[in-house]
Amino acid sequence: YTTHALFDEHELPRWTTAREYEQIRAKGNRAFFSNPETEVLSVFVPLYRYLPFLTAFKWSLVGHLLVGSAGVSLLCTRVLQLVEPEAVALIALLMLGSGFYVSHILIGHLQFASFAYFPLILYFVLRARAVKTVSRWQTDATRNSIAAAAVMALCFYEGNVHLLMHLWMFLVLFTLLALPVRREYLLHDLRVLGTTFVWFLLFSAC
Repeated sequence: YTTHALFDEHELPRWTTAREYEQIRAKGNRAFFSNPETEVLSVFVPLYRYLPFLTAFKWSLVGHLLVGSAGVSLLCTRVLQLVEPEAVALIALLMLGSGFYVSHILIGHLQFASFAYFPLILYFVLRARAVKTVSRWQTDATRNSIAAAAVMALCFYEGNVHLLMHLWMFLVLFTLLALPVRREYLLHDLRVLGTTFVWFLLFSAC
C-alpha cells in the first residue's frame, strides 16, 4: 500500500476507519485499513520505486539482516567486550537465523523483519545506562536514548507492534534484575528508560 500511495498516487499513506475502508473498496480503489501491524514507512521503501516488487522485497530482507548484523557486532564488541570474531558471528547467526525469526519471514510476516533492529536498540540503551564521568554521563545518556527511541519508532512504522511491547517488557525486567549490582544507579537507569520512552512516543506520533 505504501509504495502504491507514494509512487502511483503521489500522496502520503493514511489510515482509514472501517467505514471509509469499505466505501473506498466498494469504488474499486485501494485503501489502507487502520492496522498498526502494516508497514507504513521503512528506509527500504525507495527500493520498491526502482526495482521489481519481489527483487525489492528480497533486498529489503538483506538490508534488515545487515542492520541486525551490525547491531550484534556493536553490542558484542563495544558493550560485552567480546574480541573473538567467531563469537560475534555465532551470536549473530543464533539471533538472525533463529527459528522464530526465519519462520515468520517465510510465511510473509514482513513486519517481523525489523526484529533485526533489536540488537541496535539494546546497544544504544546499554550505552545510555553506562555511567562514565560526571561531566559526560548525562549528555551521553540523552544522545543514546534518543538514538534508541528513533530505531524503536522505525520498528513501529514497519508494523512491529507486538515485538516492541515485548522489548519494553524486557527492558523493564532487565532494569529490575540488575538492581543488586546497579542499586546506586537506579535513578539513572529509570531516567534512561523514561527518556527513551518519551522520545519514542514523539517519533511515533509524527
